[in-house]
Amino acid sequence: MGSNTTNKNLQQIVKNINLNFIDSMFSLLYDINHIGLVGDERRQIMKLSTKGRYGLRAMVDLAVNSSGDHVSLYSIADRQNISENYLEQVFSILRKANLVKSVKGAQGGYILSDSPSKTKVGTILRALEGDLSVADEKADAPSLSHKSIQACIQINIWNKMNESLNQVVDAVTLEDLVNDYKKMNNEDIVMFYI
Repeated sequence: MGSNTTNKNLQQIVKNINLNFIDSMFSLLYDINHIGLVGDERRQIMKLSTKGRYGLRAMVDLAVNSSGDHVSLYSIADRQNISENYLEQVFSILRKANLVKSVKGAQGGYILSDSPSKTKVGTILRALEGDLSVADEKADAPSLSHKSIQACIQINIWNKMNESLNQVVDAVTLEDLVNDYKKMNNEDIVMFYI
């Protein structure tokens, strides 16, 4: 096997791995599923819904493929293997949050409302998911005593986890993800700003 064939095979393997890049990148933070088994009961701390995961993937796809021009939902859905009808619901939320703008008509589609460098992952996820908290004891017990074990755990564990999660998603922009994606695919990095 020649080096050209080997390089092409390696590039294909990398591209196949990248299909799930966005989902797996944040899996350590938010896809903690079935933490601790108690008999047959499974407890779940936090899991980001498909709305958040697919919405983030679609936004990165839009940033990668727009080049300053609008992109159809059909093409995003096709590339990301997501239902176009489901993406319509997700993009309706993103449009209302002023993260994307829609272009009507036969050649319509979506463009980012702001540059990828100014669009934070946290902003996207909060628009789609709401508050990004792993736990909030105060919501379960509004009259929580500041001397209780529950309050101690809230302050020392849940609040710190919530803060760390929010710091991570607010430190990453769409541009960061686009650049990382392109590096993984050995593509030149050229960003177009709106």
